[in-house]
Amino acid sequence: EGEVSSTGHDCGRSRQHTMDVVCRPTGLYTSRKRYRSVSCICRASHPKASECFPQHDPRKQVVAESIRGVADFPKPGILFWDVTTLMLDAQAFQTCMDLLVERYEKEKIDAVAGLEARGLVFGAPLALALKCSFVMLRKPNKLPAEKVTESYDLEYGSDRIEMHRDAIQPGQNVLLVDDLI
Repeated sequence: EGEVSSTGHDCGRSRQHTMDVVCRPTGLYTSRKRYRSVSCICRASHPKASECFPQHDPRKQVVAESIRGVADFPKPGILFWDVTTLMLDAQAFQTCMDLLVERYEKEKIDAVAGLEARGLVFGAPLALALKCSFVMLRKPNKLPAEKVTESYDLEYGSDRIEMHRDAIQPGQNVLLVDDLI
């Protein structure tokens, strides 16, 4: 349980209830949890990220308006923010990448690691723009060389991810990119 600060939307429910948690920098879906809050982001009433998460930077509004919400995917009760519609809009995709570069260009980042599949799409161009290496984090049995494996839980199950053992060196600063983290 936790408290959610005001999002500019109030469903009127002040009792404890389940709601979607939206990543503030991107407006993307992150998880469903139980919160006590008057101001919330309610799954049932918003088909677009822009309606759930008011943007103060007009460029963020362009990005948020290009993301489609798909109710009950991949299972009932999940509101999935589909970023494929963002990638179909060249202006919104470029704006998204520009915002990510601006956010991290002053950080000391040695590598960007992109989690399959959308993390690969967003991570690779981000790594190029930041002038650093790109590390692919893939589903099992997709990488040919010696690898390390990690299991993780999802809202709707579990999975494993693999990385080449020599992709990241001790002491490197790595930026992890995915649409759901």
